[in-house]
Amino acid sequence: MRKTVWEGRFASVRRAVAIAGALCLLAACASNPKAEAKDWLADCSGVPGDPTTPAALDTAGPATHGPGAPGRAVRLVASLLPEEDLPVPPVYIFGAHGEHITGPDAGNTWWSADPTFERLRDEAYWGEVVDRRFYRVPWLGQCEIGRLLPHAEPMRGPPGGLLFLQFLTPDCAQCGDASAAIERLVAAHPELPVRWVQIQVPAR
Repeated sequence: MRKTVWEGRFASVRRAVAIAGALCLLAACASNPKAEAKDWLADCSGVPGDPTTPAALDTAGPATHGPGAPGRAVRLVASLLPEEDLPVPPVYIFGAHGEHITGPDAGNTWWSADPTFERLRDEAYWGEVVDRRFYRVPWLGQCEIGRLLPHAEPMRGPPGGLLFLQFLTPDCAQCGDASAAIERLVAAHPELPVRWVQIQVPAR
């Protein structure tokens, strides 16, 4: 399995998330014809927090911003509402290998230049301690995101770039902050290939 934030702790995370059974989208999927037709979820177990990235989503999409890109975000409408108790974070950031970007390192020094990303990260993950190490676990894993999508959407950034999956929910307090932060990053790094996907989530 590709090295991600999940490495070495799936069993512990699964136990922790299973306690919060209210987060499970499985029942909603079983009663939703659109969800049943989503063959790109075939690799998902149905367990909340399953770290699997379905094969159909484990691809790189074309850049929307950067050299030669059109400069417009992709707009989608979610085809399935999340469960009542499932938080929908403002944004997730993925690298070119499908890894979650959750902090600054040698390859993404842009993170430290904008504290907004720190706040957005805190909305998107919960904490889990395994073997005395702290990990960030996404509220929405790739399978949960896949259930919301109207079609199979790539979950890798373009080569050498980033993927922003932004969720626009009614009365979202941080949606404007997320959009502004992404726009600032794109403007400050015109050489960086970025794929920006905005997913409109209808009111429950």
